[in-house]
Amino acid sequence: MPKRKYQASPIQATKPTSVCDYCEKEFTTRGMTSHLKKCIKKRAHDIATAEKTRTYNFSILNESVHEVIVSFLSNQTLTKLQMITGDHFEECEPELAGFCCECENDNPVIAGGLCRKCIPKELMSHASRPQSSKRYGVRKKDIRDVTSEHGHRKFSWRMLEHHMIKLCGSKKEWL
Repeated sequence: MPKRKYQASPIQATKPTSVCDYCEKEFTTRGMTSHLKKCIKKRAHDIATAEKTRTYNFSILNESVHEVIVSFLSNQTLTKLQMITGDHFEECEPELAGFCCECENDNPVIAGGLCRKCIPKELMSHASRPQSSKRYGVRKKDIRDVTSEHGHRKFSWRMLEHHMIKLCGSKKEWL
């Protein structure tokens, strides 16, 4: 019985294949590297990622009038900036430490110097109205917009954080 054209030969059937993460097409392992160089969806993803990552440059003059240019990416944190400049500018530390957790993810401190991602789940309670105003800066008129999971008196830290990011536009603007 003759083989049909669209049937794979036994040699081709045994070749290891992998699927492209971007366009979900299947290629042999050998052909995947050349495909990734040409994949349109991968190029679009790389361009979008490059646009999100920006470099910020700060020019700092010290006592000796030497200019120090500090450069870091937008996905790096305020606490990393503090680590770079903290030895020379110690007065910056209390301000940054008051807002950001030590995990260096620009997450605001809730309690005990920890953010909501660092506090163990069993120790994390829900925020009351005064706590949400004090820790997150939620105004009394905006508290109605936050949906509460546990009645109108308690709010989850996650919901408060998402509300403030939506209200301010970004975590950087909020902090």
